[in-house]
Amino acid sequence: MSEGLSSAGSVNLIETAFRDAPQVVLRATGPQVVAARWLHRAPAMPDLTLPDHMLVLCLGEMSARRSRDGRTSDTSGEAGSLLLLPSGPLGNWSFDHPAHVFHLYVSDAYLRLVAAQHGLARDSFEVMERIRFRDNFLAEAMADLNRASELGQSASLYASTLGLAIGLRILRDHTPQGLRPQPPAPGRALPAHLLRRACDFMDAHLADGVTLEQVAASVGYSAKHFARSFYSSTRLPPHKWLMGRRIERSKQLLACGDLPLIEIAIACGFSDQSHFTSAFRRAVGVPPGRFRLEVRR
Repeated sequence: MSEGLSSAGSVNLIETAFRDAPQVVLRATGPQVVAARWLHRAPAMPDLTLPDHMLVLCLGEMSARRSRDGRTSDTSGEAGSLLLLPSGPLGNWSFDHPAHVFHLYVSDAYLRLVAAQHGLARDSFEVMERIRFRDNFLAEAMADLNRASELGQSASLYASTLGLAIGLRILRDHTPQGLRPQPPAPGRALPAHLLRRACDFMDAHLADGVTLEQVAASVGYSAKHFARSFYSSTRLPPHKWLMGRRIERSKQLLACGDLPLIEIAIACGFSDQSHFTSAFRRAVGVPPGRFRLEVRR
């Protein structure tokens, strides 16, 4: 098991059980984040033993039942509701209609990593089972991850940041130990030379799926301390700073050359031309093609 949210093992087990591939899989390294969106068409799922804890966001109404230890329980959920299933046997599930869901796989290894970054030393965690529960923070974070999964590799830094936040939330609110770390002290700004080094590193990897942990490692910080210190220095989270740089670089390419929009998108780290166009429009107010025409008048 890697020191991350999950290996690919849980995805493979569920894919084998349903005999159907996920619609989208999000994989971001350093530490590894693995999430998957599924449309389960099979009417039933046999008992599986997952190596990871599984957080589930219902993307539509799910009508389901689970049989385990001789008992049957209702595991249905409406759109936006969550299920948190600890690692181990899941039981036998049956579905009244196809279930549209988004999964995040959370390993004990990842929870240890998050706990250590917040001054909590534990070897294992007893994650509590939750069925049809509401947690606005987790629901919004999972919805953001689901949207980020469409962006592919360019969402790696954002996915890493969300993964840390989700892991801490599970530790704080969904373990019987009731781990309650103290709120972090206000971050100190990065020294000027380290801020330059981090920014140069991100600039050099605009076209890559750079992760929060990789940027933090470039200046010798943990992900948590880097994100806090970077925000204190710039008033922006790292992923938003990186998006700003991608937009600025794309503006330069639009103004100074005749590269097709798809090539500019890839060179600046966008997953495709559609992602580039929507991000550029939000940031600049006009689509990239119109910007190119206006800037050259």
